[in-house]
Amino acid sequence: MIKLSVSYLYLLLAVSSYTYATGDLGINEFNAPDELTLLSELNTGHDNNAIVELTNSTNSRVIILQHNVNGAGSNKAKVQQAGYNNNANIVQLGSNNTGLISQNGTNNSASLEQWGTNHEGAILQNGNDNIAHLTQTGNGKQNVVNQTGDSNIAAAVNKNNGAGFSINQTGNQGIILVNGMDRFISIIN
Repeated sequence: MIKLSVSYLYLLLAVSSYTYATGDLGINEFNAPDELTLLSELNTGHDNNAIVELTNSTNSRVIILQHNVNGAGSNKAKVQQAGYNNNANIVQLGSNNTGLISQNGTNNSASLEQWGTNHEGAILQNGNDNIAHLTQTGNGKQNVVNQTGDSNIAAAVNKNNGAGFSINQTGNQGIILVNGMDRFISIIN
């Protein structure tokens, strides 16, 4: 089992090529994945809703933890897995958050944490041995990590309000992104 930790990511990024984004790489280029709009199926009027879809999934794990603060709005989560030995974790502490993890392949690990309100976050993994961690704090962010190919690593933290990013990786790439600029950032490599 692959455990996602900050020290593990730093070690892997030190050995492999990586991109560290400190500037404004792209403004207003965010495109939310179509899968997030499909989560309207979870609008049931209940406090928190989740869907887990497993297709030919073996030795994989899904953990979803949602907490609705003061009944201020429901959280929605969806995990789709196909393949072997995939791990997905969604933690939503807040209200009106929408989270999606989609994994197709082998040995993928994804962790999506959203603290606050009105976030949309997605991790899409199509390949093998990909690792992604996305944390959002504050309010109203839209963020996507899209990994295709093999051996991608992404660790992203987005703080403040109204900022977002889109990360697209195509194989053997590592990215650490901390965004506190209240601007959209798009990274394609």
